[in-house]
Amino acid sequence: MDEGVGHLVQILEGDLMETSVAEASVVFIYLLPRGMGEVAAKLERELQPGARVVTYLFSLPGHNPVKEIVVPVGRSSREESSFNKLRLYVMP
Repeated sequence: MDEGVGHLVQILEGDLMETSVAEASVVFIYLLPRGMGEVAAKLERELQPGARVVTYLFSLPGHNPVKEIVVPVGRSSREESSFNKLRLYVMP
């Protein structure tokens, strides 16, 4: 589906700690908890107020999500677990 906004999107794949995110309006992170603390500090330093951060599985330390969405995994026993959530944060 082409919504006509592709020219507004730039997707970068790589080591977040070696990439500037100062120009980003949205950052998606899928990382283990041990790396999230370092990443949180970098995002706090570089992102502009109002920038959005989306995490999958694990929380961003020191921040409260403004929204959480359960991602269905097809196994009812885990559908409500914290291990299959997208979390949205808005940087202060």
